[in-house]
Amino acid sequence: MWTHDRHMRTQWKNSDPELAGALEADDNNLIEKIVGNRLKEHFDKQKKDQERMARLRNADPNDAEAQKEIEEMIRKEMIQNNYAEAQEKFPEFFGHINMLYVDVKVNKRPI
Repeated sequence: MWTHDRHMRTQWKNSDPELAGALEADDNNLIEKIVGNRLKEHFDKQKKDQERMARLRNADPNDAEAQKEIEEMIRKEMIQNNYAEAQEKFPEFFGHINMLYVDVKVNKRPI
């Protein structure tokens, strides 16, 4: 079994049913195929982005379409930066957090 924690298995099944199924079946070939495909997609996307950046760098500065693409890229980058900053500063907004409350007495006085 890939994990003994029932809640973790449920979370995996909900967030990534394909990979969770492969892990549960203990099928190493399928796991390798899924991860390999995801890595290939990631690297292909990264390569496309790099090609687009090179094309935009070499584009005519007065080209309206190139300016729109550059503006869109800047907007997306700002959104990603804001999201990352929000996750760092306010992680409680991005997930469920269990709080532990303990009854405490200090000098025989409850707090």
